[in-house]
Amino acid sequence: MRAMGNAFDAFCDEVLRAAPRATAQERAALRRELMDHLSDHAEAARERGSEAPEAEAVAAMGDGGEIGRRWNDQLSPFWLWVRRCALMLTVLLILWMAGAMVSCGVRLKSNLEARWGDLSDRYSKSSDPVIFSQPIDERMELRDHVVRFSRVEIVERAWQEGEDTGDYTLFLHCAAYAKNPLNATLDFGALGEMYCWGREGRFGGGSQDGGSTYWCVDFPIAEGTETAEITVEHYGYSFAMELPLDWGDGS
Repeated sequence: MRAMGNAFDAFCDEVLRAAPRATAQERAALRRELMDHLSDHAEAARERGSEAPEAEAVAAMGDGGEIGRRWNDQLSPFWLWVRRCALMLTVLLILWMAGAMVSCGVRLKSNLEARWGDLSDRYSKSSDPVIFSQPIDERMELRDHVVRFSRVEIVERAWQEGEDTGDYTLFLHCAAYAKNPLNATLDFGALGEMYCWGREGRFGGGSQDGGSTYWCVDFPIAEGTETAEITVEHYGYSFAMELPLDWGDGS
């Protein structure tokens, strides 16, 4: 009986492979009908004393591929294309979800690094002599974001912007991240105006990857200035901090 079932299943599979337009319900119904016919042929062969009733039953049915092709020609291609479109949409949805998960993971990692990470490797050494370099951790809340001030440096570089000049340049390194680690962060250009002792800074050196934004602001500074008083003004938000400076032998 097992061999008979295997022979009958193989014949049904051959028929159904030749009928791709059939829906799942139509394929199930045709398989049942084919199995009934095969069983009737096998029973008749046994009554005739056949030694291989299942083989005679399959032979009596004819060519399985031809049966399937004739049946397939009678079916509408509508559901075939529906299935193909559904499969394509499913694949695209899976790919989109996979891409979204990867993007979300990258954004989350970047946000957490800006929030809690050691940012010292974010900054390359200046080509100018460094007078002073000190990591800091000052934070300013700005609506749904946080700006983290992570390092202050003084380099031996003359500063000039229009008529405003300085013998040295003070660099303030900044990072921004969203309070919700899954949200995109703000662009450094949206921060607003930043001052040191009332002298407006100059933004530059920015990079952004969706989860965090990094940039620096430089200010003119006079030799021997003991404290950098930094203030930020941004559409009603204000922040101030005082950073002690050391004009010794450098960092």
